[in-house]
Parts: sequence; C-alpha cells; structure tokens
Amino acid sequence: MDDSRPSQDELQRAMRFASSPEAQQLKNLLQQSNAQGLKTAMEQAAKGDLSAAKASIERYLATNEAQELLKQLRNNP
Repeated sequence: MDDSRPSQDELQRAMRFASSPEAQQLKNLLQQSNAQGLKTAMEQAAKGDLSAAKASIERYLATNEAQELLKQLRNNP
C-alpha cells in the first residue's frame, strides 16, 4: 500500500507557508469573498473529498487579488 503521508520536512515547509503574511492575506481574501464557499471546501477536505475541495478553492484563486498574493508567495518561499 502506498504511504502518501507527508514527511516532517514537507510538514514544516507547509507550516511556514501557511503562517506567512501572504498566506494569511489569501486566507482572509477567501473568507471575505465567500465564507460559506470556504467552509464548504474545508468540510469537503475533512471528509476526504479533495477534488471537490480543490474545485471550490480554485474559483477564488482565479481572482486578480488572489493571483497577486500567489505570485508573492511563489517569489518568497
């Protein structure tokens, strides 16, 4: 059986990413844009329906403001 759990290094990188100012801005943008949509995506992910959660989040990541924040995140790993 394939072990798809992330390594400690991957978890640490994810935590640094999630706590960055840009990630916090993106989270706030998602919450302001559609709190119910974000809640739905989180519920879908918690139930293991990652494809539905991804689709819910992608709608909001397509906005100009989200794209700018994502660009900043990519430039500041």
